[in-house]
Amino acid sequence: MIDAGGIVGRHGGDGVVGFFLAEIAGTESAAARGCIEAARALQRALPDLATRSGLEPDGVVLRVGLHWGSKLFVGQVTTSGRAEVNALGDEVNETARIEACATGGLVLGSKDLLERLEGDDATALELDPARLSYTALADLPGATETARRDAPAIAVSEL
Repeated sequence: MIDAGGIVGRHGGDGVVGFFLAEIAGTESAAARGCIEAARALQRALPDLATRSGLEPDGVVLRVGLHWGSKLFVGQVTTSGRAEVNALGDEVNETARIEACATGGLVLGSKDLLERLEGDDATALELDPARLSYTALADLPGATETARRDAPAIAVSEL
């Protein structure tokens, strides 16, 4: 995640949140590209991680939800001996809903995120945002009840 320009945010259990800030990446497009590159790198690393952990590669699954938030409040929370980056805003909850629906190891990106990609960044990812097909979160086979209740109309595409 860090190699792609992201900031590791809060983590707990087997989950982690990353932030890709346009202010750091230089543009919204570069931030979106970094986010997608990090997700792909994590997916590529899974088989080796499983093998090194003594697990069957097919038994290790990573769900990834990618979303764009322009109205987030991002900051560092520091308590005794621990510092963590966190964000507040509706998009944080929406991202959690997208991730929960990414069953079977899917990487799902929201239309809001994918529409940020411009020319060279989209080409580098081998994506054409104008030609992607989207599905409403509520219509996904793995849609959770919470996603259907809280974020049914968010358009996502499988990456």
